[in-house]
Amino acid sequence: MNEEENNTTEPDIPVVDEPVYSANVEVKEDICEVEEPGGET
Repeated sequence: MNEEENNTTEPDIPVVDEPVYSANVEVKEDICEVEEPGGET
């Protein structure tokens, strides 16, 4: 029975990867914005 529960968690992992990628992109944009003004000064 425990094995069946593990199977349900497998598909859950890839589904969470999608939102994680979006969050990483948002953070990258924030870093770029901070680097732009920093280089001009």
